[in-house]
This record gives sequence, structure tokens and C-alpha cells, in this order.
Amino acid sequence: MTDTTKDLPGFWRFVWLFFAQPITLHGRVSAIGIDPGESGSKLVRRPRPPEENLWLRRVAQTSLLILCATSLAFLLVPLLWRPPVNWADLGWLACLTGLSALGSCVSFWIGGVSLGVLAGVAIPAAFGVGYGAAWGDPRGTALVAAGGLAVGLTFMPAFGVGQGSRNSSLGASLGVSAAAGVAVALNRGGGEGMAIGIALALGCFRIPIYLLEALCQTAARIECTFTGRAHLSWAPVLYHNLSYFPHPFLRDQILNSAETDPALTRRVLHACSIAPGQRRIGIEAETTLRAREISRLAEVKDFLAIQELQGVWLPGLQGADSLLLGFSDAARYLVAAQASFGAHHRLNHLKNFTTKINALESQLRTDHNRLTQLFEEPLRALREVGNQLRVEAETAAAGLLPNPFRPGDALTSENGRELFRGRETAIRDIENALSDPTRSLSLQLLAPRRSGKTSLLKMLPDMLPDAVFVLFDLQANPANSLASFWKNLADKALIQAKMQRRIDLPPFPEGPPMEAANAWLEKLDNLPTSRRVLIAIDEFERLESLFPFSRQELLQLMGLLRATIQHRRNVRILVSGAAPFDELDRIWDDHFINTRQIKLPFLDQPTSVDLLMQPSADFPAETIPHHVALEVFEQTGGQPFLLQIFGYLLVEQLNADKRQIASRADIDAIQTPAIEWAEPYFRDMHKDAPPETREALTHLARGEAVNLTARTKRWLAQRYLLTPEDSLAIPLFASWIEHYAVV
Repeated sequence: MTDTTKDLPGFWRFVWLFFAQPITLHGRVSAIGIDPGESGSKLVRRPRPPEENLWLRRVAQTSLLILCATSLAFLLVPLLWRPPVNWADLGWLACLTGLSALGSCVSFWIGGVSLGVLAGVAIPAAFGVGYGAAWGDPRGTALVAAGGLAVGLTFMPAFGVGQGSRNSSLGASLGVSAAAGVAVALNRGGGEGMAIGIALALGCFRIPIYLLEALCQTAARIECTFTGRAHLSWAPVLYHNLSYFPHPFLRDQILNSAETDPALTRRVLHACSIAPGQRRIGIEAETTLRAREISRLAEVKDFLAIQELQGVWLPGLQGADSLLLGFSDAARYLVAAQASFGAHHRLNHLKNFTTKINALESQLRTDHNRLTQLFEEPLRALREVGNQLRVEAETAAAGLLPNPFRPGDALTSENGRELFRGRETAIRDIENALSDPTRSLSLQLLAPRRSGKTSLLKMLPDMLPDAVFVLFDLQANPANSLASFWKNLADKALIQAKMQRRIDLPPFPEGPPMEAANAWLEKLDNLPTSRRVLIAIDEFERLESLFPFSRQELLQLMGLLRATIQHRRNVRILVSGAAPFDELDRIWDDHFINTRQIKLPFLDQPTSVDLLMQPSADFPAETIPHHVALEVFEQTGGQPFLLQIFGYLLVEQLNADKRQIASRADIDAIQTPAIEWAEPYFRDMHKDAPPETREALTHLARGEAVNLTARTKRWLAQRYLLTPEDSLAIPLFASWIEHYAVV
């Protein structure tokens, strides 16, 4: 047997799965590439691999087993009862048996392989009904009922195996209709018709089996009551797919076993999702487990797990519904509050948390039902923890100046929007570029590091409300192959679309990475309502150094990006970085044709001074006087990161001294801590400079005259490090070079 055919069950296992777990059998057969609903006419005429031949053999064996077993049972009845024989009716029986067999073959030919088993349904039905008419009432009524029961018990598994196929449904309906027609044709006494109708219904809904299942569940409940052991492994849903009525005590069994045996509990929950009568029980049990887990995580203050919806029972962000995403969104601010280094920053995060938790409570009230009611307890637990953290933050912030400055943190619309200044032109350019669907272009956001690129990118979702914005940071998403690159990008897109817009993007398809990526981008380009998708790739210039692509793979990637730029109208590409294309490999210029370059220079003097003097609405006026703010601008050249450092350190200095107004002396006091804070930024800038530029920086830092080459001048100008008078634009950088840089 080959590696594929070994996944098909053996004969007796196949028979068990057919009768008790037909939906599971359907899944196993489909997983190895067999379509149970394919019509027999197609299957027989085309070449078949070994696994399909084995599948046909299993179906034929099962059909023969059903036929032999039921026919033998009906033949034994007259031998035991010995009634007078009605030869005319037996002749009718022979004719109808042949017609039933012919009808079953037609059902197989039209409806699918799985319905070939109906050959073992219609023939026993003809036997049962025929004998019922031949041997008369009341014994005939019993035989008719037995035939109807055989039809029902065998028809539903055949339908389950062929689920998902319209032809299978049609063929199954024809098979049952044929069996009912036989019953009506031979029903001459009246009792037989009622008997087969009742028996057929009992068989189709598997009532006899359900009675045994309910008895098993009750026995497990009694055992648990006396011994305390939850026998979840007794649950019939593990062994039977076609249970149409809810099992008693199953929900309690699942909840009692969840902590001690989570693996078995997951199996039962999966089985409940298959069995029609147990789906509601499974949903309620799983929802209860998720609500309990959120409550537990809130008590231990593991807010990151709630934010990412990671746990034993939580589904992760991609599998979450809108209610769970609401908990994730609220927990995000608690995570930020835990990581904040200042009491006022924590308070701002906790205020945002209160807004989100109130919105979540309103959602629960609007969608109030049995399932959403389960989340009232985790909502209370999360609110209590948030209130506790808020009281602590208010106590810590009492009597201190608020410190809204956020050095090193990317600004977002929730945290730091008031600090986001001087980027109106860039935002307007991006909006204009995206608003014209007739133009095929890409965007390049160009700015030195620590100049606000990431802050701008994080602000875009709110500034472009009708677009799906996907931010993909190359440094934060390492990949070891082209396939993992696209898979990581698709995963980020799915999560961000779910969190920002509450929509589900198409998943990344299977197949070779470039073909799958092209198909995925095609689906994004054809989203409902023609929704635009903006994919922003941050730190693009590091692509070659971060990913182990071969040159051929890199060219393939670039070629697909170029095709997306040229031919797709609703999917746009934005790359952001510090280096312009002309400083990189020519591959960028060749593939990113028709690129609109958007630059983010340092902040000008009025914007910088205004930012320092009034960073937020609740910041006291004159705390940082105009002359102090002007001096900070002179020291930093308006570099956004350095402005945030000086602003933060000034406020901290005032709080430490319990003063309300900063002075010029405070700038001298915090200059050394500011340089130390900015050390990684300065070192990175100095290290990235070409050797001749690095030497020129040393002379400029000392105030010496230097003859700058065109290449050096361009490099410095691209990073806004050079004034029109050819001096260093950031005096603080000059101090670092003179005293800290190792040349």
C-alpha cells in the first residue's frame, strides 16, 4: 500500500466510520484528494490513482455487507414464522428488487460514489416492504418497519459521507424517494404505510442510538456525582457524528474536565462542532472556557495574553470574533500602562482603557444573549484591575507636572496625537496619491531614522479610514525563505485588518510562494466594495541584509511588487526608509518605477518651539518658556527624537526639584543625559556614513573648514545634517562626535 492509501481506514474501521462517523470519514477521504461526491460516470471513465481504487473497493464491500446482512435477516423471518406464501406478491417483490438495484446504480452514476452504498438501502427496503405485503399484517407491519428503519439508518450515513456535494444531496433524495415509492406501491393494508413512515423518521434521526447515548451520558453523570471523576471519554459525541439531539450533562462534563485534561476537552469540542445536535453545547462550553480564561488572566495581570488572545482556550487574533477583539483592544492600553515609565503616561493609557471598556460594555448590552452574558464577569474583572491601576497612577502623579513627551516611542492616534506636529504636507501627499484609482504609482516615504516615519505610518489608519492599512516592519518580521516572507506579510495583514477595520482578508493560499503571493494580491485587489489596501514596508533598504534571498528570488519578489504597482488599482505599495533609491542597488530603481517620493524633514523652528511650550492641552503654560524652547531647538536642529528627549528631561528635572518653570541652566544640566539617551541614534548615524563622510563629520564637529565633495554633501543633505552654510545642523551631534565617537 502506498503512503497515500495507508491513510484510508481498513475494512471494519471503514464500516464503523461509515455508520457512526460519516462526516469524519468525509474529511479523511477529502484530505487525501478524493471527492466523495464525484459522479460515478466521471470516476469510472478517468484514470484513477491507487487511493481512489481502494476507496471504490471499500464502498463496494460496505454495500455488499449491508445487502447481505439485511437480506439474510428478512429471509430468516419466513422460515421462523412460516406464514402462507402469496406467490403473486413474491413476484412483485422480485421485480421491485431489480428496479431498486437499478435505481441504486443510477444514483451512484449521477450522485457520487458515496451513494453507491444506497444499493444496500433500496434493496433491503424492497425486501422489507415486499415481505410485509406478502406475509400480511401484523407480522408484515413489523417487517415493513424494520425495512424503514434500515433505510433511515443507512441513508443518513451515506448522505454524511457525501456531504458538501449538490449531486450527492440529489442522489440521496432520489434514493429515499425510491424507497418510499416502493412502500406506497406495496402498501395495501394501511398499517404498513404508517409503520414505514414512523420507522424511516426514527432511523433518519437515529432515535434508537440517541436513547443509548443519553443513557451513557446519564451513567457518566451519576458516576461523577458519587466519585468526583468526570468521565469525558465516555461522551458518545466522540464516537458518533450524527446525533441530532443534545446530550444531557455534556456541557458540565466538558467544563469539569477542561482543567485536568485539556487535550481530551479539545477533542470533544471538535466533535461537538461536527455533530448537529451538539454544536450549541460545544459553542456554549468553549465560550464559557474563554470567558473564564480572560477573568483568570485579568486577576494575574497578564494583559499581554489578553491583548494577543493567547491562552489555552483563547483563539488568537485571527480566529477572534468582534467581542474578543474588544477585550484585546482594551487590554492593549493596560499593556502600555504597565510599560510606561511615567505616572502621567500611565494615566493617559488608563483613561483610554476606560473608554474602550465602556464601549465594550455597551456592545455587551446591545448584543445581550446567553453567550455574551458569559463575558460580563471578565468585563468586571478587567475593569476592577484597571481601576486599581488608575488609583495607583493618580497617587504617583499627584503634585507632579504632566510629562506628555514620549522619546523613543512611536506616536499613535491614541497615545501622542497632540505631539504629532509638522507632517500635514506628507499626509496630504499620501491622501492625494491614493485617492486617484486611475494612477498606478508607489510611494517612498524617505526620512532619517528617528524622524517620525513610524509615527506617521501608525497614524495613517485613522487618517485613511476607508482603506485597509498594513504595516510590515522588515526588522521585526525575520524570515528564512521567500515563502515565510509572504506568509509573515499575510499574517500581519489579516491581524491588522481584523483589529483596525473588523474585516477578514483572504488567507494566504497554498502553493509555490510566488504563485500563491500573486493569487493573494489578486484577491486583495478585488475586495468587496473595492476597498483600497495600502501595504507599507518599513526599513525597505534592509531587505537584502535581513533576508537570505538568492539574487533570483529577490528579482522575483521585486518583479511581483512592480507588477502590483503597475497593474493593480486597489492595492498600493509604500516603502519607507532612510536611504534614497540612488544609494541602493539599482534593482530598486528598476522595479519601483513611477515612485512618488515623500520626505519628512526635521521640524522647523515655529513647530519645534510650539511643541515644547504646549505639548498637550493640560500642560501648564510657561512651564517651558519661549527662550528655553528656542535654545532646545538650536541644540537639536528640530530633530523630532531629540526634541522629545529634551522635553521629557526638562519636565523630569522640574518635578525632581518641585519647580514649575524651566530655565536656561536646566538645558546645561540635562545635556549630558540627553547625549547618553541619544547615543544609539548618533552611533547608528555615524556608523552608516561612508568613510569620507565620516571624516568630514569629524572636521565639522570641531568647527574646522572642510571642502565637501558632491557625494558627501548629498549624503549629509539627504539626512538633514547640513545647514545652507555647510555646518552641522545638530550641535548636539557635534558634541557627541567630538567627545564620544571612536574614529
